[in-house]
Amino acid sequence: MNTVYIFDFDDTLAHTDGSIGIARFVDGENVEPDEWLNELGVDKSYVIGYESTNNALAAYLNSSGFREYVVATKPALANKSLSTVAPMKMTGFGVEDVIDFSRVSDVVNPRPLEHIVTIARNAVANGHIVGVITGRSGQGTTIGMDGTRKPVTTRKQIQKFLALQGVLVSMEDIYGVGHMPGSVASNKAKITFSQFIEKYDANIVKFYDDDSNNLSSVATLDSPTTRVSVFDTTQNVRECNVTKLVESARRRRSQVSDWDRVRKMAKIKWNE
Repeated sequence: MNTVYIFDFDDTLAHTDGSIGIARFVDGENVEPDEWLNELGVDKSYVIGYESTNNALAAYLNSSGFREYVVATKPALANKSLSTVAPMKMTGFGVEDVIDFSRVSDVVNPRPLEHIVTIARNAVANGHIVGVITGRSGQGTTIGMDGTRKPVTTRKQIQKFLALQGVLVSMEDIYGVGHMPGSVASNKAKITFSQFIEKYDANIVKFYDDDSNNLSSVATLDSPTTRVSVFDTTQNVRECNVTKLVESARRRRSQVSDWDRVRKMAKIKWNE
């Protein structure tokens, strides 16, 4: 019986000091960060600092602050534009947010969350497959607020960090989904399915994350042949109650003969 343990990285395996910059523009005019932070209800205690580049004043948020920003902006995504390029590339119309991911291209000052790291360490010791799926970009380069590019070194640094904790994980089992089209949650589910369930013919998957959207998305992969359990690391690693989602997934799978038809029913492209 093949058992796979999959972990998020930031605020699951480790706390880090990386920050993500956001500059907001309305019809081409830069908006004061405090104004849009108040509008979105993002707690200012999450702000690492403010910086001005290319006539754009940006707020740099820690991972918790960026999560609040994403949740707050999700309902309005259809009416505004998100960009990871420098301000001079903006259209100048409507609400547009320029996002600087260059400071999470590498892992800054990681501190282990020992109770989660211990789970990973024990899984490796017991011969189970251990993987990491982070919302950070997994390849290529990121673009800073000033337009400069920085290579992404996330996967190598995560592997090195885990090795120092006694958790030996193959580079092939560390994935970043931040560069992929679509939401982080749906991409984590895609990678879990294609690179762990299918690749290792997994019978049991234990997925650890601090984001409810990611947990719910992966939970729908549960099936009669693969038991998927998701654990909320913000709740003392409590297994999530996702019965309705799981039962819905099981009903879908019982009505079809193979995974390809399930994918069509769910309207998911697993091999983008």
